[in-house]
Amino acid sequence: MSDLLSLSSTLLAEYDPVIMGLEENEHGALFSQIGRYYSLLINGHEKDVLVSDTRLGDAIIDSVTNFENYDFVENRPNRGGQRFATTFDLRDYPSGGTYPGMWDEAIEQQFEFTLVQTFLFEDRNKAKDKFKKHVADLGSVERDSRQTEELENAIEAITLGDKAFGCYHASLIVYGKTPDQAIENGTKMASVFTVRDATFVRSTMSNIDTWYTQFPGVTEAMYPMMKSTENLACSFSLHSTPTGKVKGNPIGDGTGVMPVLTANKALYVLNVHDSPPGQNNLGEMLPGHAVFTGQTGVGKTTAEATLLTFLSRFDPLIFGIDYNESLKHLLCALGAEYYTVQLGHFTGVNPFQFHDSPGLRQMLFDLVLCCAGGPDKSNDADQKRIKDSIEAVMAHTNVRNRSMSLLLRNIPEQGENCLRTRLSKWCRLAGEGRVGQYAWVLDSPVNQFDAQTYRRLAFDCTQLLKNNYAEKHPEVMEAFLNTLFYMKREMHQARPGNLLLNVVAEYWAPLSFKSTADAIQEVLQSGRMRGEILIMDTQYPEQALATKYAPAVIQQVITPIWLPNKNAQAKSYAKFGVTGKLFEAVRAMGKLSREMVVQQGHQTVKLKMELGGPLKYWLPLLSATEMNLSVAERIRQHLGTTDPTVWVDAFLVAEAVRQWLNTDDPAVWLPAFDYAENLRQSMNTRDAQRWLPAFQKAWKALQEHNEMENAS
Repeated sequence: MSDLLSLSSTLLAEYDPVIMGLEENEHGALFSQIGRYYSLLINGHEKDVLVSDTRLGDAIIDSVTNFENYDFVENRPNRGGQRFATTFDLRDYPSGGTYPGMWDEAIEQQFEFTLVQTFLFEDRNKAKDKFKKHVADLGSVERDSRQTEELENAIEAITLGDKAFGCYHASLIVYGKTPDQAIENGTKMASVFTVRDATFVRSTMSNIDTWYTQFPGVTEAMYPMMKSTENLACSFSLHSTPTGKVKGNPIGDGTGVMPVLTANKALYVLNVHDSPPGQNNLGEMLPGHAVFTGQTGVGKTTAEATLLTFLSRFDPLIFGIDYNESLKHLLCALGAEYYTVQLGHFTGVNPFQFHDSPGLRQMLFDLVLCCAGGPDKSNDADQKRIKDSIEAVMAHTNVRNRSMSLLLRNIPEQGENCLRTRLSKWCRLAGEGRVGQYAWVLDSPVNQFDAQTYRRLAFDCTQLLKNNYAEKHPEVMEAFLNTLFYMKREMHQARPGNLLLNVVAEYWAPLSFKSTADAIQEVLQSGRMRGEILIMDTQYPEQALATKYAPAVIQQVITPIWLPNKNAQAKSYAKFGVTGKLFEAVRAMGKLSREMVVQQGHQTVKLKMELGGPLKYWLPLLSATEMNLSVAERIRQHLGTTDPTVWVDAFLVAEAVRQWLNTDDPAVWLPAFDYAENLRQSMNTRDAQRWLPAFQKAWKALQEHNEMENAS
């Protein structure tokens, strides 16, 4: 058995197989994973089956099944409601030949069913003897024919070991919540196979025999037929649509992170970790990262924000680097402190005033060296001066005096383009009354960020990341991003063991420099041991493709998510490992399709996230725009609070009112908002489908009344 399992695992490795066996709970009790699986088939629910003296076949039974009814089977589990099923046996196998995945359409049906295929191998010599006898019988009647030629080929294939033959049988059990629904679903399923030249016939008097084909070791069949292993491979293709992992995941309580519909309307549970299905990996330090790549306007931010919302139920720390303030509403709603970096305005960051530690001093050395142009422009003497100057600054007893400007005082003037000259542009006090060009980046008079006090912190770095600035001043982007990554580490070290979400917009930016690319790669490789999850995105795939480090780094991400990109080039995407059918799927998705292709391990699935109907009301919170950002800011000012428990609901009301009035003028929508918010609170509801129609009706009546009064 061990040899067979090892061989099966090796041959099926690219399909991520999981071998069912035993699992042990915290009390040392052993449970059968195989028993749990058969409980799902027979009882309709997974049951923990204790390994004991009781036979496994008896231990799994947790329901009563009634076969007395002619048209259906009734199954009554000991928990939950009753189930009804219709049963079928395969009578006619496709006569026109078989091909891989010939029954894949059955998987897309939106009701519960079990398709059982049994294949009992025939001894090679016995199979050859049967075929030879059949050839002789046919030869005496037809002489040489197409049929005898096929039989001769089958004998040769058996001799060479290319094929094996056996007794094949298939049965089908289709479920419904009521007898009528079970019969209707069964008819639909049978028709799916009929159009594929296969006939499943209802088993009525023999429904008990069909039902028990679900158990292993059942050899009796209603319509046995001799088939080859090639036929079995075509009908049992394993082309199932991935479903994701519902429970037993590494983080939180182990439940799957987010349910999403596939393009075929099936349910998929999206996780950022790729843990083996059927195993309980709760609490294990497995890598879990995701990256969203797609052109602008395809729903990238909405998908990412929705994922963050579902992850927030595990109470993680969050550190974000945002772009275009697209996640500002959501991050603020989740309680993050959010700051926008503006060119020429002091960022409030002064790393020399961070909590002193050996790690900080090493970071400061790397940072100052980066500001000085890197190791290529700084010789050993320069690097020694940098180290000595940092030690001198950090020895200063007045923390508020520590700064890049103070460090500059320890660096001697040595002529054109010397170390002092190169560093002076980063200093607030650059000498002779000058303020350095980049002083605003890291030389704020007073550091405003004690990273250890934050649980959720985010910076919008749009102005640094825009092409026209990033290309001209790459050193600013590198130095500031390195500082942010250090702040993130300090925030996490203050709360070791907590789950941390690293949210990085426009991942091409940190992957443009070796130092920041190394920081990203370190999270991918070792962050799991600290409980870090990395979630990145970009609306500029071309920018990412142009960077030196992005392709190699992105291929290490556990869960790459590819959104539509009509401009995708096969040669470029191949660098990310996106080739063949996967690439065609990415390029085929329409910009407004709201589809995305998710890779995880060896599995790929196309999902569709379309937030229409009542869910559309929440879109402004998930994806910020220039207009709704100003609405949110006005609402916070109007209410005099930044408390998300107060302003979030009010903002959604205001945005719904503004859109209905089709105006950008606060003088118009703000009074309407006050009216709508009072009405909503009086109705004691957050449901827009309740308060919005009532508001629209009342507001129209009020406007008509005002118009009549004005006219009179």
